[in-house]
Amino acid sequence: MLKFTINSGPDSLVDRCLEVAGITLDPSSFKELPVPLKELLLFKLTKMGLCSGVGLENLVHPSLLNLDLHSCYIPEKSLLLIEGLKQLESLNLPQPPCVASKEYSEATLVKVVKGKPNLLLLSMVGLVGVTDRVISVLVGGSPKLNCT
Repeated sequence: MLKFTINSGPDSLVDRCLEVAGITLDPSSFKELPVPLKELLLFKLTKMGLCSGVGLENLVHPSLLNLDLHSCYIPEKSLLLIEGLKQLESLNLPQPPCVASKEYSEATLVKVVKGKPNLLLLSMVGLVGVTDRVISVLVGGSPKLNCT
């Protein structure tokens, strides 16, 4: 029997396939993928800055633990998908210039950070919408968050 190993290191088969397939990749087809493959694809696409709102919509799932969007362009409407990810332990939000006008609204950021009891790491570098209210909701709902 022939076995294939998916290496997550640089220049892996997955990276090469994504580079080639990126031209015709249809994010709506991601919805039917099994969770482990969704996680691998989400990791690769976000690492390459290729995850958009549609890709995020079809790849996130309730048991997701880590999400790094720092170099992805995610519209504010799509950022609200993170609201339902209650198991997140690590979240890196998009950083300017990936964020249009460097700003997500306070209301959106409150919804994104609210109710994340397992959150250990959060990055909101350069975002203008981070207010005292956002920080208050975050601190109140994320007891495991390391504030150093």
